[in-house]
Amino acid sequence: MVAPDKFAAELLTTSASGYAAATAHALLDQLPDAQDRYGADALRVWKSHLTQRILELAAAVSVGEPGLFVARVQWAREAFGARKMP
Repeated sequence: MVAPDKFAAELLTTSASGYAAATAHALLDQLPDAQDRYGADALRVWKSHLTQRILELAAAVSVGEPGLFVARVQWAREAFGARKMP
């Protein structure tokens, strides 16, 4: 077990929306066909998805259990793969 870090968790929680927005913009900028693939709401959908991942990371950091986050990311990867999404 890793030591819980309430301060880092709070920073992640408070900043999740901003981090997610920046990451979603970067992701969509790197994928020229993103609008076609994900539709007109691509930015909103990815920002929402990434916000949730950051909140999950914050929860894992808060309790000192990085394995919780790892398991969630692995599940998401499998779910995307099952839907043939890169």
